[in-house]
Amino acid sequence: MRMTEALNGLSLGVIHLLGIIFPGLMLFILFIVTACLPYMFLLQKLFPDSEVWIGWATLNSFMNGNTTVIVIAGFILSYILGYIIWLTTVDNLDILSAKKILKKKAKEYAKSHNGKNEEKKDLMYAALEEEGWPYRGDPTDKFPYLHLKGYLEKRGLPNLAKLVTWSRRLPLGGEADIRRSKTIINYYKLEVISRSAILSSKMEAYEAHVRLIFGTWWVAKLFWKFALIAVAVLMAISGINRWTNLINVPFLLSHLSSVLFLEFFLTIILFWIKHRIECQFHHIRLRELVEILACTNLVKENSK
Repeated sequence: MRMTEALNGLSLGVIHLLGIIFPGLMLFILFIVTACLPYMFLLQKLFPDSEVWIGWATLNSFMNGNTTVIVIAGFILSYILGYIIWLTTVDNLDILSAKKILKKKAKEYAKSHNGKNEEKKDLMYAALEEEGWPYRGDPTDKFPYLHLKGYLEKRGLPNLAKLVTWSRRLPLGGEADIRRSKTIINYYKLEVISRSAILSSKMEAYEAHVRLIFGTWWVAKLFWKFALIAVAVLMAISGINRWTNLINVPFLLSHLSSVLFLEFFLTIILFWIKHRIECQFHHIRLRELVEILACTNLVKENSK
């Protein structure tokens, strides 16, 4: 049992580390490649005899002689940047992804029920009512979702539905009020942590995966536009009649066409990553929530 717990702890630690380091490293590298590298070409073209290049030569010499220091500094910087991203709420991506999924469900419903002449909003609500979807697009709704109880009951999970103690409408001062509660979910997490190390590791590992996916999306969303601008800048440079020789700086490529291809490739791949995550993240977030409830239900049953 102790060996299993140790392995689970090690696995969880690796996942958490990757969830922080990978987005931070991705941010650090993409900043250099998309926000610095193209403009180095532009500056060298405009000011080929500038004293700035003497500084770059000095930096090149320093980097060649202090590789270990630079790697350690890059690792620490990546961790700091990644941790800042880790602390950012994922709710905005969840809502963005949910809206895309709602539109897709409305189209599927219209196609299967011949409802093309109905209003888009009516189609969406009809599709969501039929499936009992936990998120309906309400302005105040987000994780853990106002309609989760009905969603779980619709899918034959009454034991998990009993754990959903929040409701869509609760009386408050005689008026209808919309409530949901992350506090309850956080309490369930603590309950699982205190009673089962294995279930706790499984639950936290999935949460770390969610954070890793969010961090990847956040960086891709930011830098696909930088890469697109870099493509435009490099294409403008290539249109200039005369191209000067490049100075030997480690992270600069020796040919403009190679860098242009790299930036164009990054534009496409980062936009694709951003789009795919937006189309799937709400499903992943919903699965995380159901898994928390499932782990909570298991520890409650085992404690009886």
